[in-house]
Amino acid sequence: MTATAVRRDSTSVMPAGRERQLLTFALLIATATVAFETQVVTVALPSITGELQGISLYPWVFSGYLLMSTITAPLYGKLADVFGRRPLFFFGFTVFMTGTFLCGASTSMPLLVGARVIQGLGAGAILPLVLTVLGDIYTIKDRARVQGASAGVWGFFSFLGPSTGAFIIESMSWRWVFWSNLPLCILALGLLAVFLREGIARKQVNIDYAGAATLTGGVVCILLVALEGGRSLAWGGTPMILLVGVGVVLLVLFGIVERRAVDPILPFGAFRIRAVAVGNAGNVLIGAAQFLLTSFLPLLIQGVRGEGATATGLVLTALGFAWSLAAMVGGRLFIILGFRRVSIVGTGLVTLGCLAATFASDGWPVWVIAVAMALTGVGQGISSTAFLYAPQASVPWNQRGAVTSSTQFARNMAGAVLVAIGGGWLNAHLFGAAMAAGATAEEAGPMISRLLSVSERGSLDASVVADLGAVLGPVLFEIFGLLTLLAFAICIVMIVFAREVRPVEAQPVHIAAAD
Repeated sequence: MTATAVRRDSTSVMPAGRERQLLTFALLIATATVAFETQVVTVALPSITGELQGISLYPWVFSGYLLMSTITAPLYGKLADVFGRRPLFFFGFTVFMTGTFLCGASTSMPLLVGARVIQGLGAGAILPLVLTVLGDIYTIKDRARVQGASAGVWGFFSFLGPSTGAFIIESMSWRWVFWSNLPLCILALGLLAVFLREGIARKQVNIDYAGAATLTGGVVCILLVALEGGRSLAWGGTPMILLVGVGVVLLVLFGIVERRAVDPILPFGAFRIRAVAVGNAGNVLIGAAQFLLTSFLPLLIQGVRGEGATATGLVLTALGFAWSLAAMVGGRLFIILGFRRVSIVGTGLVTLGCLAATFASDGWPVWVIAVAMALTGVGQGISSTAFLYAPQASVPWNQRGAVTSSTQFARNMAGAVLVAIGGGWLNAHLFGAAMAAGATAEEAGPMISRLLSVSERGSLDASVVADLGAVLGPVLFEIFGLLTLLAFAICIVMIVFAREVRPVEAQPVHIAAAD
């Protein structure tokens, strides 16, 4: 199918000056909205789940958001290469703000999950387009400097975000965990409206709707199996077999469609470039570590150790803040040391940090777990920059949006699938333990929810708390162990396959400030 699109009419990056500075500031504020969402909301979700009595849907609060932001990121990236960055920004922010408001207004877990899906639909546009525009207006050397400012935004929210989330949970309504982000979203949207401009010319292009549909359908089927296997979907039952079959068929069709599409949403040809393929392998680890740790560490601290949101905030702050500080120098390290060295050191540190999380026990002080997470954050920070810059530097302008989005797709897909698998595994064991402790199928969910709520845990018998904790701890060990094995495998990939990157001479869009 064809549509009227835009063609960029410039062959040089945006010149240094006040216009570029103001646009960069607008992009940093846009980054702040995503950082706020990631760092403030995550620490509050166990308590929100306990209040809304919805432990069975706990994984979907994460995976629903990740699912939509993941499957839409490649489409947004491709459309941004076709229609320009500006209209996609406005659409994404509008949807994201709508979902954010609805999250705060939710009165049940199903409604919260639905609102998170809407929120993710908009979030799929924001961060990939921020990274794409920064790639448009800066050379790779200048980008290393700008990365420090971007990392500073993440550092600010990594430092204050978890403690802010804990403060809101303990002293205000949890709804303000979501609503507090709305003023920042409005500011970002207003700044982009003023400072983001693109020179355009009209032409006819093909839109890969078939690719978007087959990718979406295939991923949804696989996630449903991962999340509901052993619960609403019996292992080996006909519904599960059908879902797996449909999911595999749709993903195979997606591959066929993409190879034949005139303008594919995922440029498979680019993955023949070593830097793109290896960089995205690294992004799989970054996404898996980010989302598994932030999703399940709160359960370890609050469900197994019996501590509150403040302790969770300390651990997640260490992870996020260390990541941000390391990312500030990650771009410069990429220029000085090269892609291979940075990627090997980064993935090695992530592997060590994940190994520590796997063997964290009840007897470990919270600060020891925080140090382990800081180690992981350093590895993620120095390598995530390399896993973005290397693919960007390896393709021309007209593929940069799609390739940049593919880096976010790899991260989010790994996170969504592994969180879904971990959540399904966790639910199956916890519900079994609750029913073994005497709960009915209807009572099991509320019982587990009270375990996660510090204020309501006292209403459970000590024996029930011990029984559920005895199941929760080993399951989390298995989840973090799987993450450690993945980290080790990706580290080996970096050692064997990572090579240095030779930047391609691109033709980026000319973006000027408003008159």
